Amino acid sequence: MQVGHQLYLIDNPYILSVIDFFKHQQETIYIPRSEYEDFQEKILSVLEERITVNYSYLKRATRKQVIEQGFDLENEQIIY
Repeated sequence: MQVGHQLYLIDNPYILSVIDFFKHQQETIYIPRSEYEDFQEKILSVLEERITVNYSYLKRATRKQVIEQGFDLENEQIIY
């Protein structure tokens, strides 16, 4: 794939199909609020298995929230 004067080797053909999809959408997709949950389940969750999906609308938890939810604790090791 060429971007400007740079060539990039994309080793995952799935990523090429995603790039091609967004190229045809002018890099922006409008999903109505009422259809987003379905889009997330059927499209984004499948993409997440192969590539990183960045949900830019999600904000990082504050330190207080992390502590309140117990995410600052060590993981408990469980043997089954």
